[in-house]
Amino acid sequence: MRKKIDNKIKITYLVDFFRTINAGTERQLGYLLTHLPELNYSVQLISLQDSLFLKDEAPRLFPKVAIKTLGGQSDLSKSLSAFTRLYLLLRNSKPGIVHTFFPASNSFGVLISRLAGIRNIVSSRRDMGFNLTKKDIVLLRLANHFVSCVVSNSRAVQEHTLKVEGIKENKIHVIYNGISFDGHIQTSNKNGLKEAIVGIVANINRPIKRVDLFIKAASIVKKNFSHVKFWIIGEGYQRNELERLASDLGLNKSAIFLGRRKDVQKLLQKLSVGVICSDSEGFSNSIMEYMAAGLPVVATNVGGNPELVQDGKTGLLIPANNEVALAEAITNLLTDSKTANRMGNAGREIIISKFPVDGMLQKTRQLYESFLI
Repeated sequence: MRKKIDNKIKITYLVDFFRTINAGTERQLGYLLTHLPELNYSVQLISLQDSLFLKDEAPRLFPKVAIKTLGGQSDLSKSLSAFTRLYLLLRNSKPGIVHTFFPASNSFGVLISRLAGIRNIVSSRRDMGFNLTKKDIVLLRLANHFVSCVVSNSRAVQEHTLKVEGIKENKIHVIYNGISFDGHIQTSNKNGLKEAIVGIVANINRPIKRVDLFIKAASIVKKNFSHVKFWIIGEGYQRNELERLASDLGLNKSAIFLGRRKDVQKLLQKLSVGVICSDSEGFSNSIMEYMAAGLPVVATNVGGNPELVQDGKTGLLIPANNEVALAEAITNLLTDSKTANRMGNAGREIIISKFPVDGMLQKTRQLYESFLI
């Protein structure tokens, strides 16, 4: 039976944290928080942790969403008060569906939701579990007994989850990330190496993104193409260390750290090549942004990257942890503008046809409503 208020389906999103709209999972959740209130849903967002974003920006971005924070730690077992508050919130609001994101919410959050009497629980897997401990996996395996289903954002993540968590195959569904094309303008063709800019958009709080590899590859490319610039778009605690690495490699004037930016789409219009050189990926929003901008992509052949980048058609796939291969792929695209432009155009067409945000929203709604009929 549907849980409704004024004929609206009641859904609660439960997250460990929400600090920015620009991170991968948060961007996709942001689409749901923006659009579902317009589509017959009463939406609540509960975060285990507080943040300035939830206090200042989120109410403006999601004015029709009820936002609550618990002030707890990511591990609910260390915060009994947060455990109790979450239980009471769910018991009182009685949503028809709870959808969880991030490890603590996917384990403790699921268990608390079930204790609170919620029957329709959707859990999320959005990466290859690179940061999960043995304890995390044990808790997820336990929680999986109480979920209606698990949603993964790529086939690679689906297969990894099946293998590691032992969940039944019919309980895990793939719903690919979507992308909004508002503000996306295709890059103009770059034919001159003097104006070439190679860029990476990455969370510099995560070593697994391997921005260090990008800088090392840049130093190789610079030996032959002194005028090429390398942009690092993103922020995090690694920045000082990465700036020292760039300096040590003689890239002071070539490697430019732009920090966290709200105008990423405009910056992409100036690039010649977009790079993702992570050791692990679920389904990269950065790659989707590159392709939407009509950029050829160089990406490591890991996780869900091959589900986006078609090697030789929309970009080049390279082995992980190999700066020489990365430098060679970048060089090939910089020196063959015809191929680079062809790849960029092909990538944009694929993104437009297969990964619009409306498609993600439609499939998510279909899944939700299949539980409530």
